[in-house]
Amino acid sequence: VAHIGEERRKGDLKMAHSLLDEHETELAIAMSSYSVIQEKEKSSVHRVKVPPRKNVIEEVRTTLREIFFADDPLRSFRGRSRTKKIALGFQAMFPILEWGSQYNYKKFVCDLIAGLTIASLAIPQ
Repeated sequence: VAHIGEERRKGDLKMAHSLLDEHETELAIAMSSYSVIQEKEKSSVHRVKVPPRKNVIEEVRTTLREIFFADDPLRSFRGRSRTKKIALGFQAMFPILEWGSQYNYKKFVCDLIAGLTIASLAIPQ
């Protein structure tokens, strides 16, 4: 009976070692896969392609457009009728035409106080 118990324990130990080996193998595969994924992510995270080279005239034109018209101020004029373009042009030259209809006494008083405050700070200097 003791002999059978010993064999059973040896069998259990072999099975445990076999399971442990399987788990170690799975862990090693998972770790190597993870390291491969990490390496791929590291190598591809900061890759930026160099833009194609433009000719000199196109480069100057693009640079000037970015300097002077960065926000594309004429965007609101596109696709509008001639009358609307003229009205938008006057609003661009005289902003009061845009916000003047909403101006009221309360805003006037606030602007007056702000103006007096700035004047009182600027005059002594």
